[in-house]
Amino acid sequence: MPSIAALIALAAGYGLSQIEVPPGSRLDWLAFQGTADDARALLISISSTVVTVIALVLGLTVVALQLSSTQFSPRRLRNFLRDRPRLRGYRNGLCPCLAGDRAISRDRSSAALLPLVSEADVTICLRKRVGEHVVEGTVLAWVWAPSPDVTLPADETFEMAVAADVRIGFERTIEQDVAFGIRQQIDIGCKALSPAVNDPYTAAQAIDHLAVVCSDLAVRPLGAKVLTGLSGRGRVIVPGNNFADYIFFIGGLFGRYGSSDLVVMLALIRLYETCVEVLPPGSPRLAVLDQAAVEALDDAERSMPRPASVERMRAAVKALRIKISSARS
Repeated sequence: MPSIAALIALAAGYGLSQIEVPPGSRLDWLAFQGTADDARALLISISSTVVTVIALVLGLTVVALQLSSTQFSPRRLRNFLRDRPRLRGYRNGLCPCLAGDRAISRDRSSAALLPLVSEADVTICLRKRVGEHVVEGTVLAWVWAPSPDVTLPADETFEMAVAADVRIGFERTIEQDVAFGIRQQIDIGCKALSPAVNDPYTAAQAIDHLAVVCSDLAVRPLGAKVLTGLSGRGRVIVPGNNFADYIFFIGGLFGRYGSSDLVVMLALIRLYETCVEVLPPGSPRLAVLDQAAVEALDDAERSMPRPASVERMRAAVKALRIKISSARS
């Protein structure tokens, strides 16, 4: 953008310099009335002022980014510098959790492989989940036939198809990876719980934002996707995180770093309670939430220094487990 603006300015300056304004013309008031030296001095003054303003803005921006990356998450800086839409997103108050919530509703299955598996009558199983690290030269997917008698196409056919259908980038992106948005929100909460920051309220807010995402995940089909080819021939298996992966990931980290704080642990119990309320009766995911509540209580009993805080935690977990038992029956 600055390069384009500079080229436009040069072209506009050259064009304006070719316009002759005769004395006494109606356009005489638009022309610069000074000499060439006066114009040069004015241009130097404007340029120096613009450079000073740019340096000030960049300095303030770097300081703000440094403070935010220190208090919240260093991944903020990488997202800020990556592209212009990211700048607009933060200016509008878009947090990683909300952007991850948008990614939940997008179906990013490997449907482009279905014509190949249908024609060859094979199964292609991707090895990595979205967001996992991939090392060059390692296995990205497995291919097998329903019986040894089936003749498979050349390996290059599958390699080209998988390479074209699977997007590999240098870093995880919040648009494709729901877990990455959750990871960022957890980083903010855990960073706030560090002795250098000591801000449990920010951690509780992060958990409340995560409750929105988890309640959405609770009612959606998760885990591995099995896509069937045309006419029932062939399959594509795409691995993915299930509901228990997300719940224990959140509860494990906050239970480790925030188990001594009653405000944080009660916020975690509220997250589980929110998921219980949106789940249908008899859902198998209620057992996951029940186990997560028990583990949260264990963490609190080991870490909370005050007996009164432990009792409040026990009462909250007991009420939650009663609600879970009622929903499971």
